[in-house]
Amino acid sequence: MLEGGPWDARATVTSPEGRSVDLAVEAKKNLTPLAARELVRRYQTSNQSGAGLLVTAPFIGPVAREILVDARVGLVDVTGNIRVEISSPGLFIECHGADRDPKPGEISLRTLRGESASRVVRTLIECSDPGTVRDIARRARTDPGHVSRILQFMAEQDLIRRSKRGSLLDVRWPSLLRRWATDAPLEARAEARPYLAPRGLTVVQRKLVDVRLRYAVTGSLAASRKLAIAPARLAMIYVEAPADVSKALDLREAETGANVLLLVPKDELVFERREEDDGVYYAHVVQVAADLLTGPGRSPSEGEELISWLQDHEGVWRE
Repeated sequence: MLEGGPWDARATVTSPEGRSVDLAVEAKKNLTPLAARELVRRYQTSNQSGAGLLVTAPFIGPVAREILVDARVGLVDVTGNIRVEISSPGLFIECHGADRDPKPGEISLRTLRGESASRVVRTLIECSDPGTVRDIARRARTDPGHVSRILQFMAEQDLIRRSKRGSLLDVRWPSLLRRWATDAPLEARAEARPYLAPRGLTVVQRKLVDVRLRYAVTGSLAASRKLAIAPARLAMIYVEAPADVSKALDLREAETGANVLLLVPKDELVFERREEDDGVYYAHVVQVAADLLTGPGRSPSEGEELISWLQDHEGVWRE
């Protein structure tokens, strides 16, 4: 059995031929990614005999599950997420349950949805050294107390690392970007209005040069500046005045067959750090990646490609 306990229980798995193996069982009321990583560390430090470990909890989220699976730790939760892999005697069980906690409990923060959270996320991702809580609050233009709660939540989700005194040590920004996109998908951050550009998207891009209203192109059109991808079939453009922009671009309202989405954002954050290219304004590349991850069609795969580009070019886009 495993040293380094005490573990909560022991389970024995026996094959029809009579071969058996013991598993240490660890039961948790709540398993955050940070707690999962600490549990894995304790397991790997104490496991000198190759014995197995099975973790149970009412709910184990996707990130915590990934941490356990990578460490070959079994898991079972009440929603039906199961992963048990034993080499001898041979046993493999895998089932998929819920990806969101059906009973999240009374905790102060459990999502990155909202204007303040979005501003903090972009600050942490875009700044290589975002500084102290007050520095982050100043950059994000939000309350330091709220920033502190957001950072605590991020630390519990293993999205950032902090020192014992609370200073920021590391931002796992690809994971943070994906979590933000999941918690605050495009449809939660903007109202989409569909239009048809009868003469195609090339004409739309050409006309944007003369638009004097504030806008920011996002989605595939923006990503194509960084990636070699298939020609965009849908233009997504953040705007403040959709009626005026649609008139300037000669768009037609369309319930079906739309090739342009004018996005009316809930927060002007989407316009911050716009990038101008040949007279056209594009949303910041981090914003574009988040929008693609939950966008329509092939957008999510393009979002992952753009994250790979971001990882390879950090010196270009991070402050």
